Amino acid sequence: MAAALRIRIFQASWRPVVTLVVLVALMELAKRAHLLPVFVPAPSDVVWEVWKAPRIVTDNLVSTAWKAAAGYGIAACVAIMAASIAVSLRAFYGPITISA
Repeated sequence: MAAALRIRIFQASWRPVVTLVVLVALMELAKRAHLLPVFVPAPSDVVWEVWKAPRIVTDNLVSTAWKAAAGYGIAACVAIMAASIAVSLRAFYGPITISA
């Protein structure tokens, strides 16, 4: 039973893992080839800085998560309002007729 579960987990997760590894490798190569802007760090630079000072990550985790959640909430509200307006305006145009 456990072996079958491990096989199913592997089958479900190997593609996303390989994709992530390839994207990180491509970003590293792009940074080393100077194809990325100066302000975009290479993945190895990020890992090195976190390794040197993990406290930076833990100290800023809560505020970053809060800002990300607030941004997501604002974007969701704007999207819902835009969709509501679009649906409301559609009523002014009358029924949709399709002519063949």
